[in-house]
Amino acid sequence: MKKHSFLTKEWFIETRSVGTRAKMDKDCEYCNKTIPIGQPHEVHYFAIDCAEYASYPTHTNCSDKFIKSLR
Repeated sequence: MKKHSFLTKEWFIETRSVGTRAKMDKDCEYCNKTIPIGQPHEVHYFAIDCAEYASYPTHTNCSDKFIKSLR
């Protein structure tokens, strides 16, 4: 089970593209591989409930697969 498997489509807010301005390596939420500093990628934002918001980065080529994997 992937660590984001609890996320639902109803909680999804938006996806934002991140260019080369990233300041640290991140792990792709979909494939778990590293997104190196400066590599363009996408960040997906969710409203889990009224008080909790979360964001999950993915490689650009993993973005569609990540969205399709939501419950």
